[in-house]
Amino acid sequence: NRSASTSASSWAVASSSYSSQDQELTEAEEAFLTDLSKHPMVIDDVQDPRMWKRLYRRGLVHIDVPIGEDDCIAVPPLEGFVSNKDGDEDSDPVEKLLYGMFFAASARTTIRELAHVLDAPISEVREAASVACRLGFARRTTQERRTSISNFLQSP
Repeated sequence: NRSASTSASSWAVASSSYSSQDQELTEAEEAFLTDLSKHPMVIDDVQDPRMWKRLYRRGLVHIDVPIGEDDCIAVPPLEGFVSNKDGDEDSDPVEKLLYGMFFAASARTTIRELAHVLDAPISEVREAASVACRLGFARRTTQERRTSISNFLQSP
């Protein structure tokens, strides 16, 4: 299951909406969750990776992939992916954006450019890109990005 993946990177952020009434926890787990609920952190900075993975699997730690307007994502070939779309216009708007991103995203195209291509608000494209990254359908490529299409077109 892609969504159960606990792979870490230098840009994924762990946070928690922990409440002391949630579950039976050790003192160390409770202290960790309390701190994480006040101060989300980059996963690579977590001191005890086994603990956060264990708490993640229990649904007490959440992973966010922050996506900005100038970030890029890559969607590798979706092997075995089958669309069950029937043209229903009442479908979830994030789902519609995800399908559009599967076809239009490029490791060199920024989220801003992708929003323009998809004729969608940047904030919604950012959220859909974050969901695609969290589910393992896409990966953030900002650090490895080459010159974006718009920069290329603007050069003499």
